[in-house]
Amino acid sequence: MHVRDRSSYRFVILGAGLSGLSLARAFARAGVRDRIAIVDAKPAFRDDRTWSFWDIDANGDAGLAAGRWHAWQLIDARGAYVQRSDKAPYVALRSADFYASARSEIEDAGYEISLGERVADVTESEIGCVVTTGRRRISADIVFDARGLSAAMVGASPVIQRFVGRRITSKRDVFEPGVATLMDVQDDTGDGFHFYYVLPFTTREALVENTYFARAPIATARLEAELDAYVMRRYGRTIAETDYREIGAIPMSTARIPHARTRRVVPIGLRGGCARPGSGYTFHRVAMQTAALVQAFAPHDSPLTEISYALAPPACDALLIAAARHAPSLLPGAFAKLFATTDGDRVARFMMDRAGALESFPVLAASALGAAQTLLARCNASASVAPSSSAPAPVVSR
Repeated sequence: MHVRDRSSYRFVILGAGLSGLSLARAFARAGVRDRIAIVDAKPAFRDDRTWSFWDIDANGDAGLAAGRWHAWQLIDARGAYVQRSDKAPYVALRSADFYASARSEIEDAGYEISLGERVADVTESEIGCVVTTGRRRISADIVFDARGLSAAMVGASPVIQRFVGRRITSKRDVFEPGVATLMDVQDDTGDGFHFYYVLPFTTREALVENTYFARAPIATARLEAELDAYVMRRYGRTIAETDYREIGAIPMSTARIPHARTRRVVPIGLRGGCARPGSGYTFHRVAMQTAALVQAFAPHDSPLTEISYALAPPACDALLIAAARHAPSLLPGAFAKLFATTDGDRVARFMMDRAGALESFPVLAASALGAAQTLLARCNASASVAPSSSAPAPVVSR
């Protein structure tokens, strides 16, 4: 039997977040008992993320959910548009709960989790890879790179979904726990499509996020200040913050991601194109990618060939991203029409990449009609205030 030295592994996973832990856990469930190491620069696991998705496949992780909603809504200046589904609830998982569950299975399998270890370099050869950290050199047959968003991904993306979030509590009942607010749409500021996101866990506790589909970077301080103002405006002075903070950025692009797979280094998670370009939903795609990777790599005789493990972006995502970049003022109308005219089950399947072409068409049609109606209304409004031919045209500066 071939005996490896203590710095040699079959698989090394760079990153102990959602993607890295999901893959390691999946190898454990598949009965892989080779040496596997998970390496991450963070010093400890922190509760700093909330992952949400529609549970249309009875996802096992949904049992960890901190919140579950069979109704969700969009709010704009005209009112609220509510969708419902008995089959596909919208669920939210706290990262602390996911980390604890995944780590238990990973450690039971005997895999190594090493925190506080920053990767300096990854080199690849015909016979394997060498990962160099501040502590050691690690040999691996295959490296899975789950280190998340990179500067190259930000630079290559025409639109970035930028958000900050907090969990807040109230001294009185101010939240409606039966309905999740996926979008509280705000006026166009010229920076992109802007909305707030509210997940009410109880009548007195909620996650509130300030989100932009932004064409240029938006400072965290500004996002925080806007979130403060929104919470005060909507819920008043009875609100107290918890110690939870969430800050994130998700690239919105249908272009090929900068981190291409090589023979022995496989980008996964955000680096592997898991975030759906038009929405940023990632959790369900990580599960799909993980299943494909385990099927390909768990067997000892698996060839090191190209495999299909990432989902192609739906055609509608390219349209949404183009609108977010060039005409974000059309998006409120597009989303309002979608929420007002489409049933919840169809939207859930569409958002979770389960809808075929025929099932997707009503979603696309509703969104396109809403955008067209918004554009027509703007044109009519402009025409109604157009200056007469005898009056000089006004001068507008930006």
